[in-house]
Amino acid sequence: MKKNLALLLALLMTFSLCACQSTPKESPNSTESTQPSASPSTLKDGVYSQTVYGNSYSMPFSVDVTIEGGKIKAIEVTDRGGESSEYDDGIIESVIDKLIPRILEHQSLSVDSITGATLSSAGIKSAVSDAIKAAGGKPSDWYIPVEKKSDIVSIDGYDVIVVGLGGSGMTAYLSAAETGAAVFGLDSAANVGGTSVVTSGPMDVNPTFPVTMGETITPVDEDAFIDRWMEDTADGAKRACVELIVRQSGDAVDWLVENYGFTFAAPSPFSYPDLPVMSFYLTAEQTPRQMYQKALERANEYNEKNQYMLELKGTEILTDASGKIAGIRAIRYDGTTYEIHAPAVILCTGGFGGNAELCKEMFGYPLRLHGMYQNDGVLLVDAIDNLGAGTYSMDSAGMAHAGRTASTLHLEGVAPSHNKVLSSIVNSADLLCVNESGKRFTNEGSGFTPAESYWKAGSEYYYTIVDQEYMDHVKNEGLDSVYFMTNTQDFSDPAWYPHGNLAYVLNAEEPISDLDIVIEGALAAGTLFRGDSLEDLQKQLGITDLVDTCATYNAACAAGEDKEFGKDPSLLIPLHENSAHYYAIKARAYCYSTNGALDVNENIQVLDTEGNVIPGLYACGTNSMGVLFTKDTGYIDYGGVAHSWCFVSGKTAGQDAVRYAQSVK
Repeated sequence: MKKNLALLLALLMTFSLCACQSTPKESPNSTESTQPSASPSTLKDGVYSQTVYGNSYSMPFSVDVTIEGGKIKAIEVTDRGGESSEYDDGIIESVIDKLIPRILEHQSLSVDSITGATLSSAGIKSAVSDAIKAAGGKPSDWYIPVEKKSDIVSIDGYDVIVVGLGGSGMTAYLSAAETGAAVFGLDSAANVGGTSVVTSGPMDVNPTFPVTMGETITPVDEDAFIDRWMEDTADGAKRACVELIVRQSGDAVDWLVENYGFTFAAPSPFSYPDLPVMSFYLTAEQTPRQMYQKALERANEYNEKNQYMLELKGTEILTDASGKIAGIRAIRYDGTTYEIHAPAVILCTGGFGGNAELCKEMFGYPLRLHGMYQNDGVLLVDAIDNLGAGTYSMDSAGMAHAGRTASTLHLEGVAPSHNKVLSSIVNSADLLCVNESGKRFTNEGSGFTPAESYWKAGSEYYYTIVDQEYMDHVKNEGLDSVYFMTNTQDFSDPAWYPHGNLAYVLNAEEPISDLDIVIEGALAAGTLFRGDSLEDLQKQLGITDLVDTCATYNAACAAGEDKEFGKDPSLLIPLHENSAHYYAIKARAYCYSTNGALDVNENIQVLDTEGNVIPGLYACGTNSMGVLFTKDTGYIDYGGVAHSWCFVSGKTAGQDAVRYAQSVK
């Protein structure tokens, strides 16, 4: 693996996606704008209105592009649409504040997309490209190379460096700064928060803050919970780490509430009724991102040296002549290289879900993310290849709570929400799901959705099988139920996002009268297959086991007992015999992040392949969450586990990193 990872690291390090907040003094950007090769006379002046897709997969946003005198004069987002996301507008605002001025300054579409807002950036670039085309120009003429800097800036005098400022990086930064140590933070994104601000909140076992607010909670037996966790992972998790998260999750949330003004609801059950451990963010007065920003600024007050920089991507862990941790090398979006020195480095970079090649090596296929694609694992690779870091459940597939069709539909002539109807169907618990061989792979009714156990399929895609009678029912009477994440993951549901657009909310028991258009569009897109018989459908899919699987499933439905997977009998609905048509909806899961990566102990210190501590190196959040799970059991969703591990591991690592840094001074 090392050879492949080293090559991957070399390739990834050639890219910089990184601007800054709180920057050291440096030379100004001397790159001058370059006029496109096209003559101004070839472009017609005007304001060109475009509708494009970005971070929301189903709800577009609107952009006005002003062309004047052969130049891009202005770019304005006129309707944020689905870009009003994750409780606030942080993603699209970073694009408005940073990407648009750079396009205007350089008159080029070659400027780097904003990390953490890649899809929104692509939407803006698409709008500008379409406007140029509408004005009579060639978009290819506007991909003018933007010169990068070659400066190297050295920064000394820090005790701890925190790489990544999502949930784990934020808490690591806070806990290290509280000691009075000098802390430097960096993140490749243009905003703080990472994937943690597009999720709902952490697992929170027995906190005290609800009591102080006059609310009562049902106590959780922590010892029994730890034993249950170990049983659920077939004793494959590290017990010391499981004990850490269970016993410290409540303390970590109390700490954020009492010292940094975070707001959470009292814990309640999530996926297990007997475990009231999930605390949702309360966002009436502040968004999660605002909570993170305020906390980090508060941490900067503990020591005048404390600072964090955004759009600065860590690319290499520095070591001294004796091999000890010495800091981080990072590249800013403008090409400037930073060498930041400290004896302790905390990796909080969000796993490696954005690294397609590494995911293929671990799982056999790339992941599709609801989280952040900047989480590419570059520093994880560096730690493994160059520091001898060990791994733990690195091949445990990512955490998925929902699936979508293999191709996203943006069909004309249908109600906007009806483009999501097939994605809702593939999350249904009462239908048959098969893998790419045509074999059933899961109890479709366990968990929230079949997509949660997609990894058991052993392939990137899975198929949901329905008959014509089912489609007719959906067309005439609507869906019996709609999985809530069908609407929340595209930010269309006003119940979760007050700015949601009702036209994009898919509702149950609402006839899908335009389903025939959806079906034909999905067939053309290759995300739906239709056969006159199950044998015909099997042939179209190019598989061999579908007919036998359907026969076995129908027999289980008739018997009212699923001996193979133990599905609830009430969810066993057979396929009709001799149906006019049978359909296979091609789907794939969408993950928040990968689960496992580096091996750590209960102090969150990274261990080498022999189990020895690598002094000064820590890995938090999904960089080390594999210690809580195994490949065979995957992510276990008691409610906010990943989010809680971010808080607990970050807080723990920050404290221990300062202790280590002070010991070697």
